[in-house]
Amino acid sequence: MSTEKKAEANRRNALKSTGPKSPEGKARVGQNAVTHGLCSRKALLPNEEPERMRAQLEALRRDLTPQGAGEESLIALMARDLRKLARLDGFEAGVYEWHHFGILAKRARRKASFYEDKLKREEFIHGGDLPRAVEEKYEKKYDKARAEAKQMKSRRRASLPTMGLTFIRGVRGGDALSKLSRYSADIERSYLKKLDQFQRLQAQRAGRVPPPSGGGDENGSDNPVGLPARPHEAD
Repeated sequence: MSTEKKAEANRRNALKSTGPKSPEGKARVGQNAVTHGLCSRKALLPNEEPERMRAQLEALRRDLTPQGAGEESLIALMARDLRKLARLDGFEAGVYEWHHFGILAKRARRKASFYEDKLKREEFIHGGDLPRAVEEKYEKKYDKARAEAKQMKSRRRASLPTMGLTFIRGVRGGDALSKLSRYSADIERSYLKKLDQFQRLQAQRAGRVPPPSGGGDENGSDNPVGLPARPHEAD
C-alpha cells in the first residue's frame, strides 16, 4: 500500500473511532481517566490529596476533549507528568525548608552556648558569688535560645522539610537543587512530547494536517495546556 493510500486509510479509521455513542458507553469511557490509578492513595505522597490530582486530570480532559483509548491514555500520562512537576515543586520547597530550619537551629544553639559560656565567665569573675539578677538574666537568654533551637529542630520534622531531606539523601551528596532543575526540564519535555502526540491524533481523527512537531497548540501558542507560563510570558 502506498504511503498516500495508507495515510488516507488511517484517517478513515480514525474518523470511525470517535468513542462510544450510547449513554452507557459514554459513562464508562468517562470513568477511564479516574480509574487508571493516578489518583490512587498508593500512588500519592502523604501530603498529596487525590481530589486535587483528579481535578487536574479532569481539567485536561475538559480543555482537550479526548476521544478514543489512545487520546485518553495520553491525557492520563500528561496528568502524571503534571503531578510529577507539582511534586518536584514540593521537593524544592522541602529542600529549602530543611536547610533553612537547620541554619536557624544551629544559630540558636550557638546563641545558647554563648550565654552558657558568658554565665560561667561571670561566675568565675565573681568567684562563684554571682548576683541573682545577673544569673537570672543569662539563664533566661540561655533558655530562650535553647527553646528556639528545639522549635527549629521540630519544624524540620514537618512533612515538607522531610520531603526535602528524602530527596537530599536520594541524590547522595549531590547538588539537590541542580538535580531538581534537570528533572523538571526532563518532565516538561516529556509532557510536551505527549501533547504533540495528542494533537497529531486529534488532527488525524478530524482529517486535518497534523501541526508542526515541537509542542505548543495548533494556534501557535507558546504556553501549552497545563503548563504554567514562563515569567516573561506572564507579563
